[in-house]
Amino acid sequence: MKIDTYMHRLPLFFLILFSVLLSGAASAKDVKDVDPVSFQKMEKSSLLIVDVRTPEEYAEGHVPGAVNIPLGTIQNDISMFEDKDKPILMYCRSGKRAGKALDILQQNGFSDLYHLDGDMQGWIKADMPVAMPAKTQASQ
Repeated sequence: MKIDTYMHRLPLFFLILFSVLLSGAASAKDVKDVDPVSFQKMEKSSLLIVDVRTPEEYAEGHVPGAVNIPLGTIQNDISMFEDKDKPILMYCRSGKRAGKALDILQQNGFSDLYHLDGDMQGWIKADMPVAMPAKTQASQ
């Protein structure tokens, strides 16, 4: 009899499991992964490129055209991102912080989101150009 009881619950279990997996896949597909070579070919005139690493990491080199908005800043105040339809590409050192930042934007209704596949480590490994912040007179 116990086996019969479990057999009746099995379809419900799989239905719940499928629903959970499907909901996760739906949110993940909203963020598009872009490899460094494809990124170089993208139209960037309206694209906001965001480096979510620390200012110290950003100063060591970043993707050309990127602005530095650390993850902690995004977690505390997303109001700096005014247009929810503007394309935004995010990256960090290895992917963890960029993933968190993209999750935050997704949860707040942003729709055109990209992730730099491989992040900064992948960028460097692909031998892409690395920009350095301009030095000011005071720091020279």
